[in-house]
Amino acid sequence: MIDVKSVQDVYPAIEELIPVLEQLGYRDVSCKLDHRIHKVCWTSATELFEELGKLLRGVNSSKLDIGPDLQKNLERLLAVIEQHLRNGPANSE
Repeated sequence: MIDVKSVQDVYPAIEELIPVLEQLGYRDVSCKLDHRIHKVCWTSATELFEELGKLLRGVNSSKLDIGPDLQKNLERLLAVIEQHLRNGPANSE
């Protein structure tokens, strides 16, 4: 999975995460992420990131067996999203 270092890495990382979660048997989460990225019309990136943050916090706090590497990448992805939400789009990379 993409090493998420900035807000520009979030979209490609989510794109990679969707099929991985589906392959691991977490179709519900995979479908929700796909829906939020591809089928919902957001008024701002912040609005999308708020929704993605909710979904990813749910995955992160659940008992899903996604393995340590994917867990680490998921935590980094969530950290970048949360930093963007705290600092606002003007201060994000």
